[in-house]
Amino acid sequence: MEVIWFVVIVIVFGLALLWLIFKLSKKKKWFTEADREEIRLKFKEIDKLLEAGHNSQAVMHADKLTDHVLQKMNFKGNTMADRMRDAESIVGGYYQDFWWAHKLRNQIVHEINIEIDESTARKAIRVFRQVVNKLKAV
Repeated sequence: MEVIWFVVIVIVFGLALLWLIFKLSKKKKWFTEADREEIRLKFKEIDKLLEAGHNSQAVMHADKLTDHVLQKMNFKGNTMADRMRDAESIVGGYYQDFWWAHKLRNQIVHEINIEIDESTARKAIRVFRQVVNKLKAV
């Protein structure tokens, strides 16, 4: 009789453990395939802005697109900076570069007569793209 109870307890514990593993491994799907395609298309539009020499606009659009991804993933905060801080653990090694790219966008928006060269714009957009990739939005 004691052996039967032991077997029942082991089976119940095993089923509970399987259920827990299933729940923890089930990732929330933040983006549909249509969402991912829209993000890819937006990055293509950003690349076209760069090719046309609209460096500042390209950086601003990449920043805005990345913030859209952060918002869609429900990162907390009233501002992009708040959401960036909330995403730090996921963004990982790109975090400092992410801040640099966002600060560049802020310079573009708030400073008068700022000119961004193509190389700097490409670097910033590459960072935004890496962050979006890291967040598995594309």
